[in-house]
Amino acid sequence: MLVDTPLIDADGQAARIRQLAREHPLKFVIIMADGAHDRVAAPVWRGSGALRPAQQAVIPTCYVPAEVIPQFGGETLIASDSPYADLDGDGAVDLALGRIPADNGPELAAYLRRVMAYENAPDHSVRRRSLHFVAGLGGFGPIADTVIQQVATKFIDDGVPGAYDVTLTHASPSSRYFPGAEAFHDVALRRLSGGGLAWIYMGHGHPTQLDSISTPHGPRPIATAQDAAVLACPAESAPLGVFLACYAGAFDQPDDCLAERFVLAPGGPIAAVAATRVAMPYGIAAFGDGLLKEMFNRQPETLGEMTWRARRRLMSDDPQTVAGRRTLDALAGMLSPSKKTLAEERAEHAALFQLFGDPLIRLPRPPSVGLRTAESVRAGASLAVRVTSPIAGDAIVELALPRTLAAMQPPIKDAPPGRRYAAANEIAVARQFAKVAVGDTLVRLPAPKDASGEMIVRAFIQGPNGHALGSTRVTVKESAKAR
Repeated sequence: MLVDTPLIDADGQAARIRQLAREHPLKFVIIMADGAHDRVAAPVWRGSGALRPAQQAVIPTCYVPAEVIPQFGGETLIASDSPYADLDGDGAVDLALGRIPADNGPELAAYLRRVMAYENAPDHSVRRRSLHFVAGLGGFGPIADTVIQQVATKFIDDGVPGAYDVTLTHASPSSRYFPGAEAFHDVALRRLSGGGLAWIYMGHGHPTQLDSISTPHGPRPIATAQDAAVLACPAESAPLGVFLACYAGAFDQPDDCLAERFVLAPGGPIAAVAATRVAMPYGIAAFGDGLLKEMFNRQPETLGEMTWRARRRLMSDDPQTVAGRRTLDALAGMLSPSKKTLAEERAEHAALFQLFGDPLIRLPRPPSVGLRTAESVRAGASLAVRVTSPIAGDAIVELALPRTLAAMQPPIKDAPPGRRYAAANEIAVARQFAKVAVGDTLVRLPAPKDASGEMIVRAFIQGPNGHALGSTRVTVKESAKAR
């Protein structure tokens, strides 16, 4: 249902959506316009469906009061489209929601053509199993930064199934994942332009740039809004951009924010999720954890449903959800001003993070590959892997380190940062290529002589009309000679 928008304030827009929801079974709300830059009075949502009237603007956003975020130096009002999808006034979104922040008709048409290319000519290459994480410096103190880094690594290892390939680019010079100060900006953007399932930034942010890192020539931002012009994401595998940072989604500002510029760029990500104001470490971690769980566990059909459920999860008191947050809640004393306001902090972050792009985008949901092996194998021996594939095609079967184990490996001594960085992100220790048919194929995978411990066996299969992947665990035991 396409509805023309008259020049009415946010109160009127929200009322129209609630009326339409009573008349029709609505599931999605798509706002196809930028936020209002000529706003004079800000409409404030009180969680009861009532909005303070504002002067007329073109599809303005709403402003949700914040009580916890100001304790961390943030504003008292959060720019948020959430009230447009809250049908019962309880403060939680009831519909999948997204904003395509186009300034005009041609810009909107160009973006929609990209969406159609993404859905109608899908990429089935190995890029479809890739997720790229980029981390800035925390700056919360040595102890807190170390804890946050450890939690982030575990969050990635636990949240992303072993079948997927993860790269990490970290701004700390002491990290194995540091590509070098002068190369950092270009490496981070190449990861984005390389395509994949998602590109996820974790760190500090501003409306038109991400955090800066020190270089021999002075500080340089990890990314800026101007970088949108050089992005070259493949149309068929443009990733979702996730900015777990402050302000990167501040779309109500006079100038287009970083998330807007990236999404609307011809070579940009297919959509973005970003915060409109100050975001806090605990709220960011809880939202990011929920987003990964929705992406890989619940596997909703569309991008809008995935982000909607991730936001609902922040406000859920379901026992299973609460249990899943236990580790983060235990660390909340270090990450949050007060452990007594965690529920309120999560609710504010549910309003804070916005989806920029088409919420109807269908997410790639590859079928699973079955993998059967022995429970263990001796280092230096051959591991028999029975691959049960739902499609015929070219298979890559690998033996790989778990991400948490890989993060503890010592860096290559005396090697330049670029080489250390490349080695840190290559977690596969053995690889075989094979042709597989539908059904069972036996592949033999060598276990390196110096391998040991629990490892991942993973497979990716590329067919002419689809792709599939899967993983399992195996223990590599020390060889008899080594003992």
